[in-house]
Amino acid sequence: MSNEKKDVLVLHLLSNFIHQIINPLSGVIGTVDNLIDGTIQADRRDQLLRAVRAQLEWAVVLVRNLAFFTKTAVSPGSSTDAALSGTCVIPQLNDRARL
Repeated sequence: MSNEKKDVLVLHLLSNFIHQIINPLSGVIGTVDNLIDGTIQADRRDQLLRAVRAQLEWAVVLVRNLAFFTKTAVSPGSSTDAALSGTCVIPQLNDRARL
């Protein structure tokens, strides 16, 4: 694959990650705004707070996956950090694919 095609692929991948991170964070902001201004009834607060927490956790996983891809692109074949591989889905999937 040519360098130009690789660059285009990387830009598409980056664009996808950004989209996957921004959308849930926008939802979190809207939900928190609704919690603050009282739009959300008290009986739904706990449910929505758990949903907000889950969205934030997922955004962190996506950022860690992006960090893994970046590290792999910069240093192909390098071993992953233990801290990164324990909280990043991609290295775990990659290890399972090799089995």
